[in-house]
Amino acid sequence: VRSSHLLEIGSHTYGGLARKLLIKHCPEQKGRVLILGSGKLAEESLKLLTRKFDVYLSARNFDRVATLHDQHGIRPVEWFSPQLYKEFSLIINTIGSHQTIYQEDFFDHWAKCHDYGKRAFIDLGSPSAMQTKLESHHGIYRLDDVFSFQEELDEQKRIKLADAKAAIKDIVDRRSESFSAGTIINTKDMELA
Repeated sequence: VRSSHLLEIGSHTYGGLARKLLIKHCPEQKGRVLILGSGKLAEESLKLLTRKFDVYLSARNFDRVATLHDQHGIRPVEWFSPQLYKEFSLIINTIGSHQTIYQEDFFDHWAKCHDYGKRAFIDLGSPSAMQTKLESHHGIYRLDDVFSFQEELDEQKRIKLADAKAAIKDIVDRRSESFSAGTIINTKDMELA
């Protein structure tokens, strides 16, 4: 029951949701990811990504970047270098700001550099530090899009739990029937369940 119905149903943090969105755009999980910022959210995200992605980090606080490099093996990228940032098809922004940091021209150039459907810019910052007309179908995910994705995952979770309950009931019913009939259940049948 667990392997058939209950995998990948745990609750998700912002970093976990970002990881799932990146996997959606890079299923082979060998891509390079740039994380912008060096706070708790950035650290949580990089911890979840370092096993499956080549993680880079860019932030104002160079000492913090050096510490995260030593702890997690991430690679530093010069702070606020839009030309370098554009090289990454997968970016997670964890910086919240009332000022616009990532403007329309950045996203226009970034989108031209990377194939449609294989790029993702996930903005976890609040307030958002980006301004663009591009939307989630272009690979740009704002915090509201991340929340919507969470709702999709929650619905999948409800379906998986209902399927698991039905499978457990079926196993219990079959086992009860076999005990009532006086037969012994084959352990191999139980392993398949």
